[in-house]
Amino acid sequence: MTNIALIQVLIKGFIQEANQQSIQEDIQEAIQVAIQEPVQKAIQKPVKKNRDYIIQKADKRNIGNMTTKRWKELGLNNNCLKTNNLDDCITLCYDLEQYNPKEFREQEKLEIAVKKRAIAVHYAKVSKSYSDNRSDI
Repeated sequence: MTNIALIQVLIKGFIQEANQQSIQEDIQEAIQVAIQEPVQKAIQKPVKKNRDYIIQKADKRNIGNMTTKRWKELGLNNNCLKTNNLDDCITLCYDLEQYNPKEFREQEKLEIAVKKRAIAVHYAKVSKSYSDNRSDI
């Protein structure tokens, strides 16, 4: 019995040593990765804002200005225009839609028509032999 107990203790000791070694190896790997990541981030160049991003930001400002103008035309309460989060924006959109639903439906139809027109123009400009003539716009 004592031999079996001694063997079990030795086996547990070997297992613990193996676990400690694997833990130490994992820690060393994590340290190496942590050291390499900041170096790689420092090497990367800052991302330049492209034309589409700038246009998108300008469109958001214009949409906000148009919404504010329309809100004032309808003679609604000015303090409701302060939108700080998505829920307020959705509420504002819903309120404007309630005051003039026809305009909102026309705007949705116009957006779809503009997208279809852009696709048609793209297909007209891209030759049939061009390999990527089915690309999204």
